[in-house]
Amino acid sequence: MSSVPLELEVASEVLEHLDELAAGRGISRDSLVERALRLGLDKTDQIRRIHRPFRQKAYDMGAKMNLDKAMAVADDLYDQELIRKMKED
Repeated sequence: MSSVPLELEVASEVLEHLDELAAGRGISRDSLVERALRLGLDKTDQIRRIHRPFRQKAYDMGAKMNLDKAMAVADDLYDQELIRKMKED
């Protein structure tokens, strides 16, 4: 597999940590970064395979009326209640 040069901006603290890890393992920083990226991508793929996307199930709510005009029904009910209260006063 051929490698392609890549330029990244990395925070100085992260770069220092990478240098320490690479030196401790006796490998180059580039090799460490490539290994970390590969492991991260593999882990992401594993998690994606384990966790299926959420799917909401639909249930029949048992509505006995056409709810296409639900706002009009709500307005009518509100008006009826308002008229009832006005008659009480």
